Amino acid sequence: MGEDPKSSLLKSDLHIPMPQKIDLTRPISEQIHGARYNAGKPRYDHIPPEFLKALAELLTAGNMYKYADPAANNRNWEKGMDIGDCMRAALSHITEYNLGHKYDVDQAMPPGFKGHHLIHAAWNCMVAYVCEVRGIGTDSRPKLRAEEEVE
Repeated sequence: MGEDPKSSLLKSDLHIPMPQKIDLTRPISEQIHGARYNAGKPRYDHIPPEFLKALAELLTAGNMYKYADPAANNRNWEKGMDIGDCMRAALSHITEYNLGHKYDVDQAMPPGFKGHHLIHAAWNCMVAYVCEVRGIGTDSRPKLRAEEEVE
């Protein structure tokens, strides 16, 4: 049996970093590990994982049961929807939540699935936003006069 390679290492073969002198004019984080410049970048880590999971579960259940369209790769809503319908549905879910009803029980969803009304409202707001940004779908909301328009 040969000698263990670890036991044949000399102390001079080991790289032991020497303590660094701290430069008080630079952030400590740049001196302890590699610098990372995140200023101005979106903070995706601030989106609560519980929210993302609940939204993903709603999308999954809707795609698999309620709006399944294999030809559309289960992303049928991305063909465009009516923004007014999305806003009406979002307000309906918020109202139900405000009335004390936590979950929406939709017969078209999987058996036992209970989608939180606030997640349903968030989904509708997300779809309305994406439709507006992408310029898809329709918008049946009442039109404002020019002097009432806001950015």
